[in-house]
Amino acid sequence: MPGSFALCLSKKPPWQFFLRPGSTPEYAAEHNIYGHKLLTKYRQDTEGKGYSSAEWAIRLEAMIWEHYAPRIFELFDLRRPKLWEEYRAFLKEAYRIMNENSRHPRERLLPC
Repeated sequence: MPGSFALCLSKKPPWQFFLRPGSTPEYAAEHNIYGHKLLTKYRQDTEGKGYSSAEWAIRLEAMIWEHYAPRIFELFDLRRPKLWEEYRAFLKEAYRIMNENSRHPRERLLPC
């Protein structure tokens, strides 16, 4: 579905922090996932352009793939199961921390 990957980025996932060398689950949980720099820049760049929601989502998805493509393909490379397991552990810990810091049960986060 177009925009599904972008939607996942825009909602809450700390995967983009995993792709950043040296980042930790604590850092991902502590920094507002909703305000990811790439998404913030995209919102600023597209503000007032009059894109339909479908076009906005497709353009966002394209920008994300342009920015992260090589690292995303490495992450999903079946020949690199260790990297995938590191990613899973990173997500599990980041979501655990975010949920511990959540004030209300409805704010609790689940992976995309």
